[in-house]
Amino acid sequence: MVVPGAVLSFFSLRGMEAMVPGSAVDGARGGVTLEFRIADVDACHERLLSRGVPVLKPPTTQAWGRRSVWVRDPDGAVVNLYQEV
Repeated sequence: MVVPGAVLSFFSLRGMEAMVPGSAVDGARGGVTLEFRIADVDACHERLLSRGVPVLKPPTTQAWGRRSVWVRDPDGAVVNLYQEV
């Protein structure tokens, strides 16, 4: 099945811990991570901080061309908000 704009990725818990230390413990909720492409990671990060959202990893730019901020949602799931750079 093809869903335009959707991607399914698989990571091991060790891989998640390497990417975002602390993300796979205490509330990883079945090891699911949600990812959303957004327009401005840095502005979103500031907005989330001002609202008290737990930030797991502040904005960083990866070698493969994405800038991401990793947060935990109210149910404990890990959420990666990213933009292409």
